[in-house]
Amino acid sequence: MILREGENLCLQGDLTHSFYIVKSGALTATSKDEQNGTQVLNFGPGSTFGELSLIAGEPMEYTVHAEEDTT
Repeated sequence: MILREGENLCLQGDLTHSFYIVKSGALTATSKDEQNGTQVLNFGPGSTFGELSLIAGEPMEYTVHAEEDTT
């Protein structure tokens, strides 16, 4: 899958049932909640995420956004 710079891969709360591995590029994940405010994670080549959605059927904890073209 190719994600272009500026595109969202998924939104917080989505039920994606997918596990992702970043091959190239850069993604930023943001999570907003009333208790902790905004949390930010960065994913680069070799990063993985989405396992809770895939295994447990949990909604995505983050909105994931491409900072650059990403595979």
